[in-house]
Amino acid sequence: MRKINIDTDICLAMTGAIRRYLAEHPDKFDPRDYLKPAREAAKKICLARYEAFGCAGQASKIKVIPLEKDGRALRQGRVEPDRQISAFLALTAAEPPKGGFFVSVLRQLRKSATLA
Repeated sequence: MRKINIDTDICLAMTGAIRRYLAEHPDKFDPRDYLKPAREAAKKICLARYEAFGCAGQASKIKVIPLEKDGRALRQGRVEPDRQISAFLALTAAEPPKGGFFVSVLRQLRKSATLA
């Protein structure tokens, strides 16, 4: 598995689109107006990067993990460190945390962060 961060590219594309829109429409200030071209610019960058990195059309290969299963694995400490935060957020969205569990998860996250 490889990770390539394209967030900076997306931010630059969105910022450029917003600046362009505001320069062309100085009387407009509603975010719903200037965010439309910004979202479109972000979409174009994402599509271009997906094609360039060879990951376009690969979504069907992603294994979906139900929240219940992910939550059980997190409670039992069987979640990889890079997935712990997303698993915890998914779990707390389904079940609000209770004191002891919440504290133990935070300790586990802190411990794995120092090991990474």
